[in-house]
Amino acid sequence: MKTEEGIRFTDFNYATKNEISSFYNKSNVDDIIRKVKDYRSYFDYETPLRTIDDSFYNLCLTKPILSSAYKLERQLMRLELKLLQISPNILQELKSSYKLQALSACSKNVGVNPHESTLRKIVSDSLSSLPTELYIIQAYSNTYSFAQNLHEISLNSICQINKHLIMDDDSTESKFRTGNIENLNNPLIPISTDKIQSHLNSLIDTLNDEVIPVLLRSFIIVYFFLSARPFEFSNEETASIFAKAFLNICGLKNTSFLLDFESLAFSKSKLVFDKLKTSQDNDDLTYACFSYLKFFEQQFSNLKDKIAELESNYKDTNNNDILVEQSHDVALPVFPLSNSQDEIDEITDKLLKTYPTLKKKQAHFYAGHCTIGLHYTVNDFKETEKTVYETARTSMEDLANKGFYKKEKHFKKFIYTPIPIKGE
Repeated sequence: MKTEEGIRFTDFNYATKNEISSFYNKSNVDDIIRKVKDYRSYFDYETPLRTIDDSFYNLCLTKPILSSAYKLERQLMRLELKLLQISPNILQELKSSYKLQALSACSKNVGVNPHESTLRKIVSDSLSSLPTELYIIQAYSNTYSFAQNLHEISLNSICQINKHLIMDDDSTESKFRTGNIENLNNPLIPISTDKIQSHLNSLIDTLNDEVIPVLLRSFIIVYFFLSARPFEFSNEETASIFAKAFLNICGLKNTSFLLDFESLAFSKSKLVFDKLKTSQDNDDLTYACFSYLKFFEQQFSNLKDKIAELESNYKDTNNNDILVEQSHDVALPVFPLSNSQDEIDEITDKLLKTYPTLKKKQAHFYAGHCTIGLHYTVNDFKETEKTVYETARTSMEDLANKGFYKKEKHFKKFIYTPIPIKGE
């Protein structure tokens, strides 16, 4: 039988006992808790995931919770279809941007603080030498790429991810935890070592349970690794990457790796762990899943805004996109070094009219960086035109392919030299 209390503290906020006490500003809320539990019992679903005492976790699948989960899944699937249709350049920049964000989160989690330019080089796999303190970040980057090619939800896939993370992917043995594990930020009680194999198998069974919405199953991955902690090392990293891989396998090929599972897996927030501890204490996954669902609803909104921003930027730079095919050996006029913005703008306009295949930022950069005898770099383009590194790199390569610059390798980086060909 529905109750006002049950609906209020379940459908739109899956409240803990403490939250209900705070709402009524009194310590004894046992009568209300009973009403709430009676209401929830109508929607409780026993999952295959095992608890510490080897019973099974429940998941409260009320209509509002299911509606929120399925709505977000539909939105992500529509976004997936959109990503299949956008410019490959936008998609690549998007993926690079979110991988950079993931590596930054990983860096903070392990207590290192590399410069953003260093992380960008790890993303583009162009770092010439790797300091020891960045081995873990490089391993996360490599595992991130490895996980994008996984095709099955299995114990072997999980173990392979963990082996890559600890840079021991040639080992035949998984590094399961052999003793107690402590984490001052994590109050959850890990499973005993003799239960690791069976509990991992119960996780796989849960991930194959189609009664549970796909998104909620991905959240259960994060909760499982934070609570069970089956591996000796890198449980949080395994959680974030395997959650992405799981959604990838389920059909979100591009979108899954744009989702910020790192914020969930690497969180040190007491409020977050209070929710997770309530899930563990009550054998109820809903506290964790409901909290994660609200986080992802906000994240989806941010992701849409990011894609719209990139599309807008590319629309601005593509106003003069491919109208005619231009020969690579075209004779280029020599433009003098411009000292004023007006001169640069004037030359930019002339370039766009003369060479309609150029993008606006390419023409603008060349207008101010075309002095014969000087050399320019991708970073010059990035700083001048205020773009991300990947956009700058592809823009400079395109300028070289069109004959505006000669591209040469100088020590460990490429330089671009204006080609000294005079116009008519």
